[in-house]
Amino acid sequence: MVSDRKITVLLLDDCRSDARLTALWLRQSRAIGQVELVTHAEAALALLRGRHLRPESEQPRVVLLDLNLRGTSGFSFLRELKADPALASIPVVVLSASVFPEDRRQAAALQASLFVNKPEDAEEYQQLIELLDEFCDRHFPPHGQRESR
Repeated sequence: MVSDRKITVLLLDDCRSDARLTALWLRQSRAIGQVELVTHAEAALALLRGRHLRPESEQPRVVLLDLNLRGTSGFSFLRELKADPALASIPVVVLSASVFPEDRRQAAALQASLFVNKPEDAEEYQQLIELLDEFCDRHFPPHGQRESR
């Protein structure tokens, strides 16, 4: 079970309508309290690099990443994030419409924590919420409990 304090996630998706819809569904999560919507990889990296300027409770703890971004690929963002020692420990969940096995392999090679198909209907959004809640249970256990993997 997730602690009483919900986490903040950063949602990087250049399609504003997809991002807004996903953020609306994430309100149903018992683990996610705040969603920061960002549409450009450079802005996401700047936000994460400046996170020490914010209270700990408002710092993004997970990145939800769309692979198809304008200007740069999600893979480039993931590569840069994981190469930065100050950011490398932040879990990244890839949300993608890609059906290509190579995209899954590349995301795994770049240390993405999960690769999830972008939801297309209410049932798939509900499954996403359940998956993210379970993910947060494993990665952010209540104080005093050990992480189980």
